[in-house]
Amino acid sequence: LKEEILEEKKMLEKVVKSGKEGINRWVEVLDREEDLEKAFQHEVSESAKKEVEAGLFISYGAKAEKINLESEQWGKKDVAIGEKINEAARGTSRNALVSNKITKLLNNAKEDLKLPNLKLPFDVYIDRVYNIKVDLESASSINKAIIERKVPDAEKIVKRMAPKLFKDLKEILQKGSLGSSAYLSKTRDIYNNGDALSEKALNAFMEESKNYIRHFQKKVNISELHSDIRGRFFFTEDILELWFSIKEVENTVMIFRKVGRLVFKGFELGGTTSVYEILKTNSDFYKMILEHHFTAWLEDLKPH
Repeated sequence: LKEEILEEKKMLEKVVKSGKEGINRWVEVLDREEDLEKAFQHEVSESAKKEVEAGLFISYGAKAEKINLESEQWGKKDVAIGEKINEAARGTSRNALVSNKITKLLNNAKEDLKLPNLKLPFDVYIDRVYNIKVDLESASSINKAIIERKVPDAEKIVKRMAPKLFKDLKEILQKGSLGSSAYLSKTRDIYNNGDALSEKALNAFMEESKNYIRHFQKKVNISELHSDIRGRFFFTEDILELWFSIKEVENTVMIFRKVGRLVFKGFELGGTTSVYEILKTNSDFYKMILEHHFTAWLEDLKPH
């Protein structure tokens, strides 16, 4: 694909000089090339983890309705229609900006703490990331500078944008919110490379299973965790909110960790959704919690 793009760029070199149409086609090719490179780098980083990149999200609500659709191309198909299907799909999102931010914080912590083997304890994260919005005039100038590869033009664009960006940022600092910022936008999204569920789904599970599964909640400061845990993992939060579900007959324990709250795209009117991660029983964090803390926390629940 990169070779095909290179050949297309060679063909467009002459066309670009012919005017606006050539420039637009050139920009499209550059966008495709950039998207391809990002996808390649992402696949390389994920394959290095030797894990399957797939997120699961469980929602709870009214049962979906099935309808029958018929078309010449696909024939007869049963289709499930339901709001919670869409919520579950949104919950499997893997926002690369969120992932990049968490990874950057982890790498910084490795250097600052001199702990090169530090790693993330969880597979699901919710975080806020900021983007710089580019106005139409600046976007056209940037495209032109990239095509013509003129560094002085790029410098002029940045210098023109900088005062306006600083003005917006200063206003945000004073008011405490973005408001109608012209140059800054914020996104709060999820990176789900594990198993997660909504708070409604968790509550429904605990209510349904309360007669044969014991549930208890534990909130703990990161500073109170065992030194072995703090020395191995990098935490983005100060307090962990955990739910434990104990099936004593089978001697099994499920641990749910509160990830955060999120407004899913398309569900703004429905308010925020609280998201919990289902910790994998083969994860190091799960094993170390059971080893160092679970028995003592369970003992604390007993009357003295």
